[in-house]
Amino acid sequence: MTGDIYTKGTWAVYAKSKYLRRYHFNGNINLNYRCDVTGERDMPNYKKATNFSIQWTHSQDSKANPYNNFSASVNFSTSGYNRSNINSYYNSQLNSENTKSSSINYTQRFPDSPWSISMSALISQRTKDSTISLTLPDLSVNMSRVYPFKFKKRAGKEKWYEKISLSYTGNGKIAVNSMKEYEVLHSNFLRDWQTGLKHNIPISASFTVLKYLSITPTIRLTDRMYFQRVDQSWDYTKQELARDTTNGFYNVFDFDASISLQTKIYGFYTPSRKLFPNGKVDKFRHVITPGLSFSYHPDFGKKGWGYYGEVDIPAYTDVIDPATGLKVQKYDEDGNPVFEHVVYSRFPGALYGTAPNGASASLNFSVANNIEVKVRNDRDTTGKEPFKVWSVIDNISLNGGYNFIADSMNWNLFAVNLRLKIPKVNYTINLSTTLDPYMYEINNLGVPVRTNKQYWHNGKFPHWSGTNFSLNYTFNNQTFKKWFGKKDKGLPAEGEEDVNMDPTTMNEDGTLNNGKQRTHSHHDDDDGEEDGFFKTEIPWSLTISYSLRYGNSTTFDYEKMWYKMELTHNLSLSGSLGLGKGWKISGSASYDFKAKRFSSANFTVTRDLHCWNMSCSFVPFGPYKSYNFHIGVNASMLADLKYDKSNTDSTNKEVSWW
Repeated sequence: MTGDIYTKGTWAVYAKSKYLRRYHFNGNINLNYRCDVTGERDMPNYKKATNFSIQWTHSQDSKANPYNNFSASVNFSTSGYNRSNINSYYNSQLNSENTKSSSINYTQRFPDSPWSISMSALISQRTKDSTISLTLPDLSVNMSRVYPFKFKKRAGKEKWYEKISLSYTGNGKIAVNSMKEYEVLHSNFLRDWQTGLKHNIPISASFTVLKYLSITPTIRLTDRMYFQRVDQSWDYTKQELARDTTNGFYNVFDFDASISLQTKIYGFYTPSRKLFPNGKVDKFRHVITPGLSFSYHPDFGKKGWGYYGEVDIPAYTDVIDPATGLKVQKYDEDGNPVFEHVVYSRFPGALYGTAPNGASASLNFSVANNIEVKVRNDRDTTGKEPFKVWSVIDNISLNGGYNFIADSMNWNLFAVNLRLKIPKVNYTINLSTTLDPYMYEINNLGVPVRTNKQYWHNGKFPHWSGTNFSLNYTFNNQTFKKWFGKKDKGLPAEGEEDVNMDPTTMNEDGTLNNGKQRTHSHHDDDDGEEDGFFKTEIPWSLTISYSLRYGNSTTFDYEKMWYKMELTHNLSLSGSLGLGKGWKISGSASYDFKAKRFSSANFTVTRDLHCWNMSCSFVPFGPYKSYNFHIGVNASMLADLKYDKSNTDSTNKEVSWW
């Protein structure tokens, strides 16, 4: 336990502890309570703020119990804890922190049973506006897939009904969303908190037809249980919608059915020697995976279900009646009042949503492609792996759908996905885009709107909406060794025979025929001596994060009748470099291509002084332009034996750039 005392009245108490029960669990707990005083007493700038924070981590050893697990990760503090803490004035990371989350989880599995239970408590904070969201608790009961009609001792061929399977998931939650911190303890459980239960039962089976076609029918049953319902009516006196919330028990049930069909088509191609004279390429394989599915659910927005309500809202003019002070209602040419018919959900913002409004009967299709090549493995001398398989295109797929019941725009957007694998660097590239089949037109107000007219009916290809790409890769000391497979001279690679062990190539004193002494260590390149020089390796790492998006902008092209395309991309770099024993330099920077300048940068130099440590970090530009120097003792008991020096431009009215 430690504390702070300042001359103007600020004080704080910190309690920190670690606990461990070997082979059972371990954890850390950190409790902080602060009273921060700024300004002079009895002066206008005098402020006093009381805040606290809790950090708790708990983990269970996997050897303790294989059937249950308890874990916790709590990081909770009042919204003003960092802002009023004078020790955080120069910490840009803490000052810019906007969200915090905490969770406590417990799971229980039952041996020789498909059932399992999990329970969690979740807390999410937004320090920017001191709002909090709580879930106390979130309960889940799961039953893994079972085959209720399968015989334990079957005689003969498996029956079709034995392939029917079902599973169950039950959820229960009590939660409150976006409530101020000071309102939580004074909230009304029935009025402010949300409660709900949800049951989900999917029933499916899988059959093979005509040897090559796989058919899977599925029925999904969903039941939601709520304890509040909202009815709306029009208040003519106030000219606004009146919401009437009633408490009770309400069921929201829905279901849907689907059937899918899938198969695989294989194609092989053996290239001629003219295309590949070296003869390394043996064969290409193309795998086409077409899929077709149909899904249906009825219209749960009909009155018979009772999940949606209807209300007629009068249409008003902008004219104010001087006698009542209210707007004057609109009338049609025949003198009848004009109303707007509105359909609303009786369970708005419910925890598990509500049943879908409107029927759907959709036919969806997909076509996935995979292309691989088999090449000769020249490095294999044992005959165990004479060929290797490389991925040319790991996946290129097209997905789309058509809704038969929709009154217009029945086609869905077509989705195209491409995945490439680079084996040498073990990296995967993912690209995706969509194709819009519907055209834009200008309405009476001069605003572009998407219409039911299709591009292909006008001799055009569906509109390409662009794509996005992200790259994140880390380079370090081992990267290029893995890429190019550098080997030690005179030493065999792993799995290869050491020819130097042949007695005919070695002298009696253990030296090789070339006169050199054979070494038995495979780590000479790391820290061994060669020719009188001591080899050392400088540890370094560089992480490159690059994101690119080429897609629709907010500017409409009235000549081409679609939104103009724009390119946005961002580059972030972070890395570290070890310079000699104890020295380390690390930093990060982000470059904004649109502004053509660095948007942020942070650099840190550290030095391990054995019992002491020294660090210097600085932000060269931006709203948190500053530097921070620290030297202190490593021992936790002497953590207060330190020297800190910080400086910052607290005004930062203008952002300076390199």
